[in-house]
Amino acid sequence: MLIRESAHSLSNANPSQQSINAIQSKPKIWREKPKKKSTRKIGGTQSKVTHPKSTCYCCGKQGHWRKDCRFKDATCKRCYKKGHLVDNCRSRARADDRNTRRINTVSTYCLAMEAKNPDWFIVKVEINGVDVEMKLDTASQITLVTTRTWKKLGCPELQTSDLQVKNCNGIAFDIQGKFECSVQFNGAQRKTLTAYTCNSVAHDLLGIPWICELQILAQEMLETFQKAYCENLSSEGKQDSYDGCK
Repeated sequence: MLIRESAHSLSNANPSQQSINAIQSKPKIWREKPKKKSTRKIGGTQSKVTHPKSTCYCCGKQGHWRKDCRFKDATCKRCYKKGHLVDNCRSRARADDRNTRRINTVSTYCLAMEAKNPDWFIVKVEINGVDVEMKLDTASQITLVTTRTWKKLGCPELQTSDLQVKNCNGIAFDIQGKFECSVQFNGAQRKTLTAYTCNSVAHDLLGIPWICELQILAQEMLETFQKAYCENLSSEGKQDSYDGCK
């Protein structure tokens, strides 16, 4: 009985009503999902593009790798090595140590002696075309000229001094600066040497660097000793006994 009623209801169903019921459900709209940013995989592990936190060895700045630094091929003006700037040079500590040793070396020698009527070896050199009488100071690591002589030379342009100087009593005095000059001794070839100037010395002192460069120590010492010896022989009436005095 139930089967017959179901079959009868299906046979009497309105075809148009079935069509309406079939399209009542709204179709789904396809929306493309945004793509996720993919991370590159190198060797099976994820790698992210990051910037180094440490400073660059080449320029000392952050935000880039050393291989990308525009100063990676720069030549340092301190150590003359390629690959970094002078402000980021690691040789600074060693250079400072050398400067310290140099300062200590200078400070252990006497640049001028406070004594009555001291004896000096005096030589005449030509500096920038001007004849200057200088006292040999074999204990000085630098050559010093007075401010008066510096002005006599035409006030050459001074550079900042890299030394600290003390006298034999351990008292430091200021150096006004240093300058390059053309020096000639006894008609030999001219040489470009460095001189220092200050107000604390009363005489022009020719130090070891110039003595060595100009090769005057042995010659002048020999001539000076020879002159003194001859004067001594002359006072004793024995000058003719030594051919070097003739």
